[in-house]
Amino acid sequence: MPAAIRLRPVRGTDSALLFAWRQEDETKRYNPLEPVSYAEFLERRVLESGDLTDHTVDTYRYMIDALDSGEPEPVGSVSLKSVSRRMGLGELGYALTASAQGQGYGTAAVRAWIALIFEHTTLERLFALVAAENLASCKLLERLGFTREGCLRQHYVIEGRRVDEVFYGLMRSEWKSSS
Repeated sequence: MPAAIRLRPVRGTDSALLFAWRQEDETKRYNPLEPVSYAEFLERRVLESGDLTDHTVDTYRYMIDALDSGEPEPVGSVSLKSVSRRMGLGELGYALTASAQGQGYGTAAVRAWIALIFEHTTLERLFALVAAENLASCKLLERLGFTREGCLRQHYVIEGRRVDEVFYGLMRSEWKSSS
C-alpha cells in the first residue's frame, strides 16, 4: 500500500525545520549545498512560492506531510526550480528527512508533485539531477517514468569532492501515458 502523504505549500513556521533538514548528514551526502546562515536561508525562502500559478517567481516548494499516524508529520519537501516558461521546463527536486527515507513517502510525494505541476502549469518537460551514487533516488525517478538522459561527469562538488550527476527527464506526454 502506498505511503499516505499530503503535499501543502510551505508555511513560515516550516523554515526552521527545512533549515535543520539541510544540515543532516544524509542531505549533505548527495547535494551540492553551500553553507548558509539561517538569515541567508530565510532570504532565499522569500523568493519561493507555494502557488504554481504565481509567475513572479521561478521556484516553488511544498512540504510533504506523512499521514500514517493521526497528526500530519512533516517528513520532507518537494520543489520545482529553474522554471523557464519560454522553454516550458523546470527542475524537479525532493528531499526527505533521514528518518523518513525508505518508507515510500518519496515516491508518493514525487508522484503527487508531478501531477500538480502538470495540472497547474503549462510546462512540457521536467528534469532532475541526481548524484550518480544516490541509487535510491535514481530508482525513484525511473519508477515514475523518468528517462536517464545522460551523465554529467564530475558536475558537482559535494562535501569537497567532485561527483557525477545523472540527468533525468520526463515529458508531459510521457506522464499522461503512464498515469
